[in-house]
Amino acid sequence: MVMDHVCYLLMPELVILHFIGRLSFPLFAWLLAKGEKHTQNVHRYGGRLLITAIISQPIYSFVFQSLSLNILFTLVLGLVMLRLVKHYPQVWQQLIIVGLCAVVAESLGVEYGTYGIGVIFLMSLIEKLKGSIHFWQKHSNSK
Repeated sequence: MVMDHVCYLLMPELVILHFIGRLSFPLFAWLLAKGEKHTQNVHRYGGRLLITAIISQPIYSFVFQSLSLNILFTLVLGLVMLRLVKHYPQVWQQLIIVGLCAVVAESLGVEYGTYGIGVIFLMSLIEKLKGSIHFWQKHSNSK
């Protein structure tokens, strides 16, 4: 992320730094999904994220001359989505929640918008997918 910001502000001609810096969001999404799963107090976790988002927003708006909400607001909305998804086990319910959060993300103008919400949701599924892959490998080897 630092590379992306340095590239944007000081060396816009070095596009490679911009691409390297853009790899940070999927990492943030994965860390958020892991943090939501392992935190003992999701309200405190979300509160810290929200406070940091609010404090950093004026700096973000000034430096980048942007009216969009910074990436931390995307992460806060993603955290809310993950908690709601956890309470509704049906896939159709989860897809509705993800869709509504994507609409909220676009309406509020958070950075990464729908893409950000989708990436956070997909990162939350990694553990489930790893379990499924392990299950299928285990049962295919037993034959």
